[in-house]
Amino acid sequence: HVHKDFLKASRLLSELFLYYQNNEDIFLSHGGRRLEEDSLEISIADFIAGMTDRFALALYNRLFLPQPWKSQ
Repeated sequence: HVHKDFLKASRLLSELFLYYQNNEDIFLSHGGRRLEEDSLEISIADFIAGMTDRFALALYNRLFLPQPWKSQ
């Protein structure tokens, strides 16, 4: 059971990393910061490392899972 949870968490974090790597503008709009001396990859890793589990899961759901239609 723990191994399955680890694999899920690993996949979630990997997908967030790749998404931000391919969408630097979105990374920056989500609060990510780039220091001049750091690569994009280091900046993304630092950003993700600072996320709580709950925040990372909510972000993943918002980015990758279909959202129900919202009534206006």
